[in-house]
Amino acid sequence: MSNNNKLSYEEQVLKIGNGKMLEPGFYDKDMNKIADIIEMPIIRQSKRDEVVVAIFEKDRTEIKANQCNFMLHLKSVVLPDNLKVIQREAFFLCQNLTEINLPDSLEVIEEYAFQRSGLTAITIPAAICHIRDGAFLECGDLESFVMEDNSLRNPVFLGSELVCGCYSLTKLVLSGHVTEIHQNAFLSCESLTDVVLPDSVERIEKDAFENCYNLNTVQIGTNIKYIDQHAFNIEQTFDIIVGNNKINSSDLRNLNMYDEFQIIARERNKIQFTDEEIDLILSALADSPVDTSKELADRVWIKLRD
Repeated sequence: MSNNNKLSYEEQVLKIGNGKMLEPGFYDKDMNKIADIIEMPIIRQSKRDEVVVAIFEKDRTEIKANQCNFMLHLKSVVLPDNLKVIQREAFFLCQNLTEINLPDSLEVIEEYAFQRSGLTAITIPAAICHIRDGAFLECGDLESFVMEDNSLRNPVFLGSELVCGCYSLTKLVLSGHVTEIHQNAFLSCESLTDVVLPDSVERIEKDAFENCYNLNTVQIGTNIKYIDQHAFNIEQTFDIIVGNNKINSSDLRNLNMYDEFQIIARERNKIQFTDEEIDLILSALADSPVDTSKELADRVWIKLRD
């Protein structure tokens, strides 16, 4: 069940059953049925430890909270094509679950749904609207997090601690209408080197990229309005690229607001700044209150004109 080769529900079931159609339920390594889906929440942990394959009903639209949590040997999951919601902690601590094919219909992944699972890569379908707090928290083997393009849909909500502690993550693709990077979203993603955020992102909150020790560049779209002063709370320096402007992270480390930069660019119809102009802007911002205003942009613009 590779993310790169999506299969229909029937094909997945046939593949797992080695040519034999299997009914929904939980199966052991020898494909002996352990329990029906509806029975699993009341089955003791020793039985959960035996589960290797989970096949959900074709007409199911939700995976219930805690449905497969603590299934330490679960390796294969067949999700229905019409699935809408994966509830909280549904696959928590499924350490041997290295891949899962999320159906195109999926809209919501709730809190901690895949926390501490063994996933190595995940592709988020374009229909997604909400990925809540800690959905992929502490997935230490996760190397790739890719969101399929959904630029024609409504804004997508990404919760805090989204892939926090995913220290193997090297590929990050955020697409669609993601407007905010919330607190601790990419905390301790130590293998990230180059990050490209979509133009839709307007805010980057506190500690969003803290302890991402190997960052070289962070490219941000021109719609950015706010970067918390601790969004990149790390010691080494790296390049922050906003539109056509490249700024060293050390120049932003003590700033709370970045929207003045955008006020100047938008209202004065000026996109490209010289090094001298950037120095003037940064100097003015550094001397201003935390909640800077349009008046500051006006003062900076006067300096630039002079």
